[in-house]
Amino acid sequence: SEQLVVDPARLAITLEPGKSMAIPVSVNVAQKGAKADLEIDTRLVWADGRVETQRAIAVEYLGARGRANILPSADAYVSKGTPDKNFGTDATLLVDGGNTQFGDESHNVAYLRFPLDLPGKPVSAKLRIHVPAGGHTQSADSGKVRLVTGPWEEYAITYAKRPEPGKDLAILGKIEQQEWVERVLDIDLTGLKELSICLDPTGNDGASYVSREGPQKPELVVEYEAPYE
Repeated sequence: SEQLVVDPARLAITLEPGKSMAIPVSVNVAQKGAKADLEIDTRLVWADGRVETQRAIAVEYLGARGRANILPSADAYVSKGTPDKNFGTDATLLVDGGNTQFGDESHNVAYLRFPLDLPGKPVSAKLRIHVPAGGHTQSADSGKVRLVTGPWEEYAITYAKRPEPGKDLAILGKIEQQEWVERVLDIDLTGLKELSICLDPTGNDGASYVSREGPQKPELVVEYEAPYE
């Protein structure tokens, strides 16, 4: 792309058959413009000019926007089967509508809260949350992401003392094991100091996600207006 400059643009290497090599490069913006999905053309060429392989590397250019990947300040799930128990230290967030019927003792709802301290006006928000391997973590209908406006604390929230879900922000839908689930949230974050949400089941096919105590922590990805320097 003419908007990007790759350094070095050419590099002579010696690569033995069957071997691989990592080559560090830097990519800089040569021509500023609007947000765009760009590509960098890469080729491995023999000394005599023959092309061994050619690939296009995708580069996302944010333009006048900035991006913040925000980790949760609190998360927990609650379970109807143990209505007074807190699960704030668990490495897993369970979401399930029930075992044999919706709303029975296996009804589990997950809660997450993200702090917001952005240097510019927010323009979009996306939730990223990881489904672990093993067991029955996947789901054909894993529920919805919903806004939570009532107060709750990570190490105190229980099913008996949980805040009620508010407006729908996204549909989680079908998820698979060992994948990052990404959903754009239908919300304007302008003026908010934090975002509190819940993963609310809509069926009996439960799902499991990694909490902030686990290795693949949830993220809120926020893009915001950031003037050019």
